[in-house]
Amino acid sequence: MGLFSSLFLSFFKEVGELLLIKRVFNNNSALVELGNNREAVVVGNGIAFKKTEGKEIDTSKVENIFYLENSATKRTIFSLLKNTPIDIAVTTMHVVNHAYKKYHYELFDYFYLSLSEHILGVYHRILDNTYQTSQIPDIKDEYPLENKIAQESVKIIERDLKIKLPVSERKNIMLHLINARIPEKKQVNREKNIINIEEMLHIVQVILDQHNIYRLASNNDEYERFMIHLQYLFRRLEQGEKFRSSDITKKVKDELISEYPESFVVVKEIDEQLKQDFEWEISDEEKLYLIVHIQRIYEKSSKY
Repeated sequence: MGLFSSLFLSFFKEVGELLLIKRVFNNNSALVELGNNREAVVVGNGIAFKKTEGKEIDTSKVENIFYLENSATKRTIFSLLKNTPIDIAVTTMHVVNHAYKKYHYELFDYFYLSLSEHILGVYHRILDNTYQTSQIPDIKDEYPLENKIAQESVKIIERDLKIKLPVSERKNIMLHLINARIPEKKQVNREKNIINIEEMLHIVQVILDQHNIYRLASNNDEYERFMIHLQYLFRRLEQGEKFRSSDITKKVKDELISEYPESFVVVKEIDEQLKQDFEWEISDEEKLYLIVHIQRIYEKSSKY
C-alpha cells in the first residue's frame, strides 16, 4: 500500500539526495530507486520531461510520492499510470493512501483500477452532462466506516479534479470500498481452491451468450470492465477470501433485482454454475456489483 510522506520529500530536498529514474511513465510521473531495494512513484508537473532511465529527478518538482511495497502493487500502479490519465491516476492513489493512512483500511490492489475507471467515467459524464443518479440504495448505517471514508474520498476527488460530484457518488464509492477491502483474517485453502481462471471466464461467457449478451462496439468498454472485474473476483475466490452478507445487503440486492430483473437472472445463473462446478458461492455484496456491471452492458448494447 503506497503512502505519501511529506517528511520524505523534505528530507530529500534538504540534503540534496539523488533520485534516479528507473522508468518514465509520462512527462509527469516516473519510477525511482530509493535505496535498500525500495522503489516509489514520484509525480509532479514536468518532472520526467525529456528524462530517461538513470537520469536524476529534480526533487523540487516532486509533488507526490507513492511507495511500492510489493510486486503486485507495482504491477497495478504501472497499469494505472500506463492506461489512465495522470490526474485520474493520482487522484485514485490519493484516495487509497488516505484510506490506509487515516483508517488503516487495507484494499486489494485491483481497487486502484476499478476506482480509477469509475472516477474517469463519472468525470466524463459530468462534463458531457450525461450523468445519471445511481439507483443503488444507501447502506451507510450498515457500513459507517466505509461511509465516512467515502465522504472524505468525494472531497479528495472534488479537490484534485476541480469538479462537484453528485450526491449519489458517496454510495458508489462505498460499494467500491466494501467490495475491495482485504478481510482482517484470511483463511486460505489453496489445495481446495486451485482453479483455472480461463475456464471460469469461459463458463461466464457461455452464460452471457445464452442471454444474447455479446461484446459489441457500443458496449466494448463495459464488457471489458466486467471481464476484468471477474478476473479479480476469481483470484479472490482462489485465495479463499470470504465476504460477509447482511440483512441490509440482502435488502439492497432485492431492490436491484426489482430494478434490473434481466441482469439478476444472468448473475443468478453464473452463481449457480460456480456452485455446481467449483463449490463456491458468490457473496451478496459481490452480486450487487455483478448486477450493476451486466446492466451497464445491457444499456450500452445496440438493442437498447
